[in-house]
Amino acid sequence: MTQAEYARHRGITRQAVNVALKSGRITALPDGRIDAEVADREWEERTDPVMQREPGGGCPDNPFAPAPGTLAYWRARWLQFQTEALEIELARMRGELVPVAEVRTEFFRFAREARDRILAVPARVASLLVNKVDAAEIKAILEDELRAALTALSRDLRSAPAPVNGAERGAG
Repeated sequence: MTQAEYARHRGITRQAVNVALKSGRITALPDGRIDAEVADREWEERTDPVMQREPGGGCPDNPFAPAPGTLAYWRARWLQFQTEALEIELARMRGELVPVAEVRTEFFRFAREARDRILAVPARVASLLVNKVDAAEIKAILEDELRAALTALSRDLRSAPAPVNGAERGAG
């Protein structure tokens, strides 16, 4: 039978038969025709079932999906892209997403403030520690000062305003 006849026999496109021939998954007779019985056996043995679409298009897990490369397929992909873009925009407008630049800026400010508060502890406690010889007393003073610095930092972080998202920024 011809490639077109074999394609109809399997319920696939002639192009799929041509690809299978060129890739060696099925073989043709010397005159170019296809022995359906042999080709069916070769097809089953040499074709990855995961890569197969259902007859008439679609894919194994969704028989209603359009066949790749068709206009319907590209329209469906475009619609999926538009839907995802709108979902992202909606999440951004709800304040569920913030720009990476804002997060980086806020994190940098927080890290700098944490560093400054922690590095200020030695200057504050130096005069308190000058005459101390008891290690436990020195440790307690240092812990109290560090805890106070970190508690103040935590309090500032909790009372900080929420980042402004792009929708609010552009509204004013």
